[in-house]
Amino acid sequence: LLAMAVSIFISAFSMMSMAVAVFEKKYFFSAVIKSFRLAKPDFFKILGLITVWTMVTAVGSYSLTSISGVLITAAEYFAPDNVASAISMFSIMGNYILSAVISLLLSPLSGIFSTMMYINQRMKHEALDIELNLNDIRKREYMARYYESLSNNSR
Repeated sequence: LLAMAVSIFISAFSMMSMAVAVFEKKYFFSAVIKSFRLAKPDFFKILGLITVWTMVTAVGSYSLTSISGVLITAAEYFAPDNVASAISMFSIMGNYILSAVISLLLSPLSGIFSTMMYINQRMKHEALDIELNLNDIRKREYMARYYESLSNNSR
């Protein structure tokens, strides 16, 4: 139980470390430290969101897997005995394959979730939206000066 509490605590603080490493081009320890710094002010909110996200993905995964189980059980019930045993054998393999496919479909969503948490925390605590707007204004001014110089040179 203590190990589970520690792992939940660590996951809440280190969830955004991959996004920090990618967007800010930081290495492992500095990315984890930055993730810790971003998560610290809103720790319980982030912990709650991680909990809800984990439950939603687990329920989605288990629901899709259980639907296939219900369909296979119905097929076994109505099939003759010799066919039912074959269906049972293939259903086990099919269930593993279905679980793998569902995991493959849901795993990118976890990365998107942690990236959105990172962007949200940066906007709240480091004014990322203002920084992005300033960069956009600088690019527009640079391009305007560039096109103006091109038009002056062509005359």
